[in-house]
Amino acid sequence: AKFVSVITLVYPGGETLVARGECPGRIIEAPTGENGFGYDPIFVPDGYDKSFGQLSEEEKNEISHRAKALEVLERLLAERENA
Repeated sequence: AKFVSVITLVYPGGETLVARGECPGRIIEAPTGENGFGYDPIFVPDGYDKSFGQLSEEEKNEISHRAKALEVLERLLAERENA
């Protein structure tokens, strides 16, 4: 299983930047934890023994699919600026 986030930035002239982030993991049968929302209580990211619902907001933001997509977008914007 994995969470996936895609951020697309379209400039007025039509230029498009697409940033994708993934957080691989596994689905567990019984929900655990009170943090987060949606599927967080049943998703355990690779390398962890706790669900997203058990991780602190800081821990989750370090590895989340959204954080990874934002990192890619930041890199793409820097590359565009330096081109």
